[in-house]
Amino acid sequence: MPLAAIRALALPLFLSACVPPVPPAASTVPAAAVAPPRYANYRCDEDGEITLEDFRTSMHVIDTRGIDVELPAAPPNQTTRYGQPGYALVLEKGTALWMVTGKRPVNCKLEKDPA
Repeated sequence: MPLAAIRALALPLFLSACVPPVPPAASTVPAAAVAPPRYANYRCDEDGEITLEDFRTSMHVIDTRGIDVELPAAPPNQTTRYGQPGYALVLEKGTALWMVTGKRPVNCKLEKDPA
C-alpha cells in the first residue's frame, strides 16, 4: 500500500480519537420521552381544573365543566397529543391545552405536588 494511502486513512482515524464520546443519558432521551405522572391535576383559565389519568396509550380526562372522557393517543405511539371527535388534549412541559368542540380552548398548568 502506498504511503499516501496510509496517511489518507490514518488522518481521519487519528482525528476521530480527539472527539469525546457523547454520554448516552445526556442526549439520547428527548424531553418528551420522560414519563408524565400517572395522575395529575392542572389548574386552568378562569378557575377551571382538569384531572388526568395516564394509561400510556390513552388519557382519562375529567374537567370541572362536567366532561369525563378517555382519549386515545393521536397519533398512536406518542405521549403528548390525545383526541377523538369533539375532544383534544395537548401536553407540553407542564402545560395542557384542553379543547372541546363548541367551547373555548382552555390553557392549563400542572399543579405542583404540595408534599
